[in-house]
Amino acid sequence: MSKLNGSLRKAFRGVIVTPKTLQETTLIADGAVLLGADGIISHVLDMSAPGAEALLQEVDEVVDKRGCFIMPGFVDGHAHAPQYAWTGTGMDLPLLEWLETYTFPGESRFKDLSHARKVYERSVRRHLRAGTTTCSYFGTLHLEATKLLVDIVREAGQRAYVGKVSMDRNSPEYYVEDTEEGLKAAEEFVQWCQEGVQSDASVAATKAERDQSTSSYGSDHTSCESSEGDSDVFIDNSLVTPVVTPRFVPSCTPEMLRGLGSLATRYRLPVQSHLGETLPEIAWVRDLHPESATYTHVYDDHGLLPSREDPESRPPIAYMAHCCHCCQDERALLSDSSTGVVHCPSSNIMLGSGILSVRRMLADGVKVGLGTDVAGGYSPSILDALRQAIIASKTVMAAEEGNLDNIMDARVREGVEHNPNGVEALSVSEAYYLATMGGAECLGLQDTVGSFEPGKTFDALVVDLEVEDSPVCVFPHDTHWDSFNKFIFNGDDRNIVEVHVGGRRVVSKN
Repeated sequence: MSKLNGSLRKAFRGVIVTPKTLQETTLIADGAVLLGADGIISHVLDMSAPGAEALLQEVDEVVDKRGCFIMPGFVDGHAHAPQYAWTGTGMDLPLLEWLETYTFPGESRFKDLSHARKVYERSVRRHLRAGTTTCSYFGTLHLEATKLLVDIVREAGQRAYVGKVSMDRNSPEYYVEDTEEGLKAAEEFVQWCQEGVQSDASVAATKAERDQSTSSYGSDHTSCESSEGDSDVFIDNSLVTPVVTPRFVPSCTPEMLRGLGSLATRYRLPVQSHLGETLPEIAWVRDLHPESATYTHVYDDHGLLPSREDPESRPPIAYMAHCCHCCQDERALLSDSSTGVVHCPSSNIMLGSGILSVRRMLADGVKVGLGTDVAGGYSPSILDALRQAIIASKTVMAAEEGNLDNIMDARVREGVEHNPNGVEALSVSEAYYLATMGGAECLGLQDTVGSFEPGKTFDALVVDLEVEDSPVCVFPHDTHWDSFNKFIFNGDDRNIVEVHVGGRRVVSKN
């Protein structure tokens, strides 16, 4: 084992659990992740290996978390930050009716920056507490409120993609923008993010206002730290990337779509939106764009998807939420353009939208990650989305099996091969990969986060199954893999005792 080159700031020692491939998870019963002062991982050690103990002695500080899991932070590829205010409401409505009843009225309130601050502070804090170290947020169409969201994310120390929503048609009169003004606002947001300055709203905010916003929306007993052990606020502006965000095709004119595609191309920015969520939505898009072969082709025809043949002529990254009803031609286009799919199983089920066949997407070469889709999804926890993804995949498998004639007839079932169509449910390792590396791949961050590897950034969770009032019961006969599975299916944010982003602790529950 080679010696260290230069001084390392820290090592985190514990049970290391990190994705290796889609099908394989690496578990090191006694391991250590070594990182420098810049938060970059240099070594991942198995402490039973020769020379590991000697190498560990060269580290400035060893954070001993033996007995705890140390795992990569979760990546939430799709969340609506303003919608946290009505999470868990309207779950008996279909998507389009839910948008009219809850979403558009609720988001329109974010022109009030005081209200926006109250909600966004709670929203970002909750996502971090749930272990989401990287999140792709939709804001609203309000420029100043979305700048405020960026400020709050930066102050919290979360890694994030943040988008100012664009929508200039088929929206309520009280919540819609002019095409030209909307494109100007989208570009202003991008330029402002890249300059790394604070918004006027944040500069004007006083400590008293922040204290009042916290008390009026309930207390939070978890410490979300801006710096590890220091009282001074450290803000890393590089953690936030602006993302071009057309809400979805029905709410954006062709002029808006083309303008946003040009914006993403010129500034080399990612694009996020919704795609193929419900059948009525798809029919609506077909009526609006009969010139395009499919819903996915509408985005491509307006320059919003990457191009492998001429990459400089298109945005470098795109990822779409839902994609429940994408046909074979659409899956081929998603694969050919390297466009990611963010699977949102909770909202897909709760709004009656459909069920994505993740296995089919993966088989067709499409990148897949996970999203909470707050507030269409009722929980801001990717851990919950991970569970729902496994359940959804088993539902798809059962439905495929049900296509056999008389499948419920016990006499016919005898001797019938299990899952004859080959649509296997997701394993725990596969779902864990989607929650970490899969999301990183969709966002183009696969070389930065999503797993523990030398050269990547230490975005990590410390998970303790023995905390007071833990929802997980561990017994002496449980293996580490058993305990990890128990966390996946029974654990929650009570077990996530620390969250680190870029090597800095941003949440501590000790």
